Amino acid sequence: DIPRHDPVYAVALRALHQKIPCRIHCVHFQLIIAMRGILRRKEHLEVVILEDDVVPLTDIRPDGIVLQLRADIQRLVIPQKLHARVYTFNKMWGVITPEEARKKLDEQIASVKIDEPKNLEEQALSLIGPDIYTKLIKGYTEKQWGRKATELPAFIIKRLPVRLTYNNNYFNDSFQGIPVGGYTKWIENMLEGIEVRTGVDFLENREELSALADKIIYSGMIDEYYGYSLGTLEYRSLRFETEYMPDVDDYQGNAVVNYTDAETPYTRIIEHKHFEFGTGKGTAVTREYPAEWKKGDEPYYPLNNDRNNDLYRKYQELASKDEKVWFGGRLGKYKYYDMDDTIADAAADYKKITE
Repeated sequence: DIPRHDPVYAVALRALHQKIPCRIHCVHFQLIIAMRGILRRKEHLEVVILEDDVVPLTDIRPDGIVLQLRADIQRLVIPQKLHARVYTFNKMWGVITPEEARKKLDEQIASVKIDEPKNLEEQALSLIGPDIYTKLIKGYTEKQWGRKATELPAFIIKRLPVRLTYNNNYFNDSFQGIPVGGYTKWIENMLEGIEVRTGVDFLENREELSALADKIIYSGMIDEYYGYSLGTLEYRSLRFETEYMPDVDDYQGNAVVNYTDAETPYTRIIEHKHFEFGTGKGTAVTREYPAEWKKGDEPYYPLNNDRNNDLYRKYQELASKDEKVWFGGRLGKYKYYDMDDTIADAAADYKKITE
């Protein structure tokens, strides 16, 4: 209930401190198993194991997620993170086999002749060529970040993975599922036995709350913690618009459909009932709109350009002198994390803190 914080990082780390065994799963459907004991990483963080007996805090429903993107008038089955696959290439170029798709991709990449990308657009073109970039990346990226792709640094896109199969799942991971009952139930179970105070702003009650512990784990904005004394870091925010349709049982046939064109003001529509395979009457959808961030808004995405990264390093240096506070999560570390990355990072930090 406290805005401007990363609750997943804080909850995961607090649960580890309580030695609570739990089975948890990230919002991007990469299963993480957490148990008591020593941490072992495996398979690109898709599985994080703390060795001991497993005591699930919620059941996990196996599920392969298909995220659909709408480009032009067609609906192309391809995820936001661009695990592009043969089905997409077939719709775009008419190719059928992986070999034909690879050849076409190589031709596209060779056609742009970019050896040293100077910005995000040039970086993307050098990785996937003009067709995929124009239809699936450019519009989405520019409305997500509120800037032209030519104004964004190249390092934002380090790679654009291509999958030359007809598998249209969102992820390649061996373990995919979602908690039965949703993430609220999972969070409630993780917090069982732990004191939780809601509606309390730490910064407004800093002296009182700091006196309660020898070590503070702060998952809010690091610049806000220090009163923006060195300057303000930049973020991107989001705005959500939810609509209930009592007379529509299935609005889009899929849990998530992303809109990659620049003209549609929202980036995606979420139809909630498909996450739990709901069959009841009516449906609820949420449209997600990118938004500029200002102080007081919910920060979702760190804007990791050179200016902000340099400023964050100055805050890191300031934080290194404060032995009582440990910063974590997206906002504390000013870094984009998926939920599986966040929990793995919390587990790694817990190990460092308790050494």
